[in-house]
Amino acid sequence: LGSTDPSDIFSAYVRPPVRVPPHIEKLTGIKDHFLRHGGMDPSTGEMLHGPADEFYDVYVHFCAFCKEKSEGRPICIMAHNAAFDINMLQAHVRRLAASYQKLGKTGKELPFLTRDTGIQTSVDTLQMMKTNKLWRSSRTYSSALPRPSSFGLSNVYSHILKKPMKTAHNAVGDILGLEEILMSPTLNCWKSIANQIQEPLTLVVDASEQNRYNNPG
Repeated sequence: LGSTDPSDIFSAYVRPPVRVPPHIEKLTGIKDHFLRHGGMDPSTGEMLHGPADEFYDVYVHFCAFCKEKSEGRPICIMAHNAAFDINMLQAHVRRLAASYQKLGKTGKELPFLTRDTGIQTSVDTLQMMKTNKLWRSSRTYSSALPRPSSFGLSNVYSHILKKPMKTAHNAVGDILGLEEILMSPTLNCWKSIANQIQEPLTLVVDASEQNRYNNPG
């Protein structure tokens, strides 16, 4: 979370309601059996004892983590192809809101993604990396590197840092790889571009839906 403190990393697996498809298992290294029964974490080598939590529990912990770590400051989500991650998160929040009658009667509350986390905006680093101003061919900035041939995260990583990205398509690996990219002295003008393309995070559950969920009747 924009910090050099290792404790400022939030990482949790979610047990999906349906089986993980084989091609996703191959892409990410995350097996359906691992999420449902536990085992060795493919990214850290640590043991997950028992099944992963359902989305609701992970989401509530994520919101609390962001609120605590933000200390009242606004948070900007930075992700490569951020729309995919944000849309996925919002879709699950919508599903939770739609099931308020079932969950709300148990006393569980649904946090607001913006109000209860401090998350206000997002920056898509895929869009940012495609900006000509970042690369040597531009007359505006003087980056030390030419424009890469493709803009997948692992390719941009190896293009800038001159080494392969070891844990691509793993959430923690991806964000730590992106952090390395942004901290590289080679890429010294990205902040001004990020400010220009920063987008507000829109609510997917309005106040009336939230009240119905948290106060079912």
